[in-house]
Amino acid sequence: MLNFLLLFGVLAVAGLSLWGWGGLVRRWMRIPPLSGPLTATIGLGAIIFLGGMLNLARLAFGAALDALVVAGLALAALGWFRGGKGRLSRPTVGGVLAAIPILLAGWFLARAATPELGFNIHDDLERYFAYPAKMLATGTLAPNPLGCLGADTLGAQAFLQAFVAAHFPIEYIGSVDLAGCFLLCLALAGYGLPPGRWAATAIVAELLVVAVNPQMVNVSTLFSGVALVMAVTFLSGRPAVTESPTAGAPLLGLLYAGLLALKSTFAVFVAVHLLLTLVGRGPLQHRLKTRVMTGIWTLVFLSPWLALHAPLYLAAMKAVAPQQVVPAVAGQSLDLFSRVSLFYGSAPVHFTGLAVAALAIAVRAGLTLRRGPDRHAVPLAAILSACLTAGLVYLILVVAMGPLMFGPGPGTRYAIPVLIGTLPAALRMFDPIDEKSGWNWPAAIRVGGCLCVLLVFGPSLSGRVSQLLAYRSPLAFFSHGTMRDRADYLAYDEEVLHGSVRAQLRQIQALVPANEIMVVWVMTPFWLDFRRNDILFADPTGLAMPWARWPARAHYFLVQYDGFAVRTDSEYEALKQAPGLSNRNAAIRAQAFLRELEKRSHTERVLYGDHTYLLMQIREE
Repeated sequence: MLNFLLLFGVLAVAGLSLWGWGGLVRRWMRIPPLSGPLTATIGLGAIIFLGGMLNLARLAFGAALDALVVAGLALAALGWFRGGKGRLSRPTVGGVLAAIPILLAGWFLARAATPELGFNIHDDLERYFAYPAKMLATGTLAPNPLGCLGADTLGAQAFLQAFVAAHFPIEYIGSVDLAGCFLLCLALAGYGLPPGRWAATAIVAELLVVAVNPQMVNVSTLFSGVALVMAVTFLSGRPAVTESPTAGAPLLGLLYAGLLALKSTFAVFVAVHLLLTLVGRGPLQHRLKTRVMTGIWTLVFLSPWLALHAPLYLAAMKAVAPQQVVPAVAGQSLDLFSRVSLFYGSAPVHFTGLAVAALAIAVRAGLTLRRGPDRHAVPLAAILSACLTAGLVYLILVVAMGPLMFGPGPGTRYAIPVLIGTLPAALRMFDPIDEKSGWNWPAAIRVGGCLCVLLVFGPSLSGRVSQLLAYRSPLAFFSHGTMRDRADYLAYDEEVLHGSVRAQLRQIQALVPANEIMVVWVMTPFWLDFRRNDILFADPTGLAMPWARWPARAHYFLVQYDGFAVRTDSEYEALKQAPGLSNRNAAIRAQAFLRELEKRSHTERVLYGDHTYLLMQIREE
């Protein structure tokens, strides 16, 4: 119960602050009042933009983040009383019923996942934990020529995680997405539109968010992206947004920019959705003008994050020596209708079914738009464009890009947030179209369809719940291996988070003069003191970036060459034959980097060496 109250208190403060910022944006753009969850999600987009500004100005310290929270609370109080909302409205039966899934989910997450005990030993501990740690210490996620920040993400998720890392132990940063953003998604599904008298469609939309397997494998972007996709879908169905270039374009541009700053794979959703929102009634010239303005505003709100990483993009454009040739391997396609479970859970046929359902909803919206009344034209066009986008994004990421770039399975992970975000919002948007009150056959069909989805994903949901109760870990791949494997995995997490690793790394770092550049490749770089030294931490994905360079003016190199999470040479050789260009390229570049360090270790000065770490000083630049 104490964990639940703590989680509820923190999320209440965060939600009110986001609502305050969202209300400011809404009033500035002259958008009519929106539901609380929609307003808070707009505030999330605003906070991401402000995060880019703070990082660019090198002011993203804990005090600045706290100031954003306090300012949001002040804006919330001001907006509450200025809007004449000083008195709480009487709750409805539907409103109370729609709150039940949210409260139950919050209680369960407080009990079983706050904090998490298991983290991805490569993505999380080797990379993602270090981002907020570095930002809080230096005020910026400044470019790292040996990292992938600026490519797979611009750093918005790390900025959100830093709000938690500034006040809680580092292992709590997973709660930003797994608890905070997940509950925001449930609130959007339930209250993005009024839940209705008995909240039937609102509740099944919430259960849809819960049931679909998100294939969560790290603390990176998932439900934060889902929330923004849901908000885009809801807001695209409002005439005040879609028919006003001066109001709607900046608002959608803000949310699009938030998605792009969170994860680069959302660029597919943004591009396709922006194009398909041209569908609708009215003059094409007017709709085209609105979309062009939306694209411009997207670049405006994204510009701080792009400017932050501009040195990396410029470095990638410079002529360099020929890179290693990435070997070609036999392509592997994904059977979209296979019933064999993917490595990260659930079968391809389940997710293909969701994409087909999205296309079916698009067909229904298109037919209704063709013969329906004008007053429903805008929401129907929004449903049509959103569901078509979801289906096309699934095909692009899973069928076209996935096998080439990531292998036959991982592409599904990048399409799932779009499916989770689009379907519940689209289903809810049919409520006022079918009927504003009362039970009707179209609503019954929608509820029945959602219940079928719940049945399909029921076994997966049961397994995820059992895993959280047993291991306090949402890692999708944790179902593989024996109980001993899981115990060893959790023991490693416990050791690096609460054992002697931090003290040992700080002792080694003390051998390097203050203010010197350090190149490090260790499995837990987040424990290093980023204030004392300019630390460039490497990893295989970062070394595969086009801007990766042997850093100039760096004379101190710290490498971890043994341990539970250290990749072996045989693992790199296997990756070089793996399907997915990114994996093969990363393995080749990582091996080359490590072999160069090994060669230099025989001729350069070794400052520290044991069975795990090696610190050496390289004299030449």
